[in-house]
Amino acid sequence: KKVLKILWQMIISHVEKIIVLPPLPDLRDLTKVSALDLNDDQTECLRICIDVLKDFFIAGGLKRSTVEKSREMTNLHRALELYGQGTDELIGLFVKCEAAQGSCTGECVGELQMQVSLFETAAGEYRLTVKVVHATDLKWPASFGMFRPYIELTLVGPNLSGKKRRQETHSKSGTVSPTYNETFHFNWRGMRAESDDLKYYELHVSVKDYCFARADRVVGVTVIRLQDVAEVGSRWMRTPLSPAINVSDFGRAVIGILVGRIQDEVVREFVQLKVTARDRELDA
Repeated sequence: KKVLKILWQMIISHVEKIIVLPPLPDLRDLTKVSALDLNDDQTECLRICIDVLKDFFIAGGLKRSTVEKSREMTNLHRALELYGQGTDELIGLFVKCEAAQGSCTGECVGELQMQVSLFETAAGEYRLTVKVVHATDLKWPASFGMFRPYIELTLVGPNLSGKKRRQETHSKSGTVSPTYNETFHFNWRGMRAESDDLKYYELHVSVKDYCFARADRVVGVTVIRLQDVAEVGSRWMRTPLSPAINVSDFGRAVIGILVGRIQDEVVREFVQLKVTARDRELDA
């Protein structure tokens, strides 16, 4: 029975990690990523196959509770359920559940100071105002030449297709503590079906080094949950910058499913935001 239990766990784990949620491919060029999305017929076929496997192992001597309530089985069912959700639902679910994205758990790579305000207009739209004031102590090796940092702001959430989602400051040359004093506005209509729909929206902030001859490098990132801003209306923020966002296994599962829908412009932008991180060679 012990061997059967181990074999059951291995098979179900491999079904999840190889068939349902295969490892993320190299995402540096998203135009070359093949679709990995499972359609309804495929997910139903998988469920039937899994039921057959369950009956086989139960007939072999495993308890039904051991088979059906195993951690691997729970993870697989959750992954299959995610495939049935729409793109906007998945993005909103990611934002809602991944509350620790902006936490600087390791060594921080700088700090950003901003004034962030959020209110609802008479027309029923949200209006987000962000004043990027100052960045301090940005970690950048002198050996990499001229440093031209700028701040990129991206509004993330459901139903934002066609909206202005990304804005950025001017770059500042030759300083690790640049001052910007630039103000940006984002306007969108939320999910009217829920009164607390701001839990599905966030502001993803990236500090990048501008370069004409190569792709801009990420210096540090942070994420601001707009639900937290809405509770007070306006906040002065001093937020540390991390080399990358913190994502749980659940968050990686959502990203893995969205990779299969990479042809969608909003999805491509979202995935790129969440997987792009500071190059390790900058800290070598």
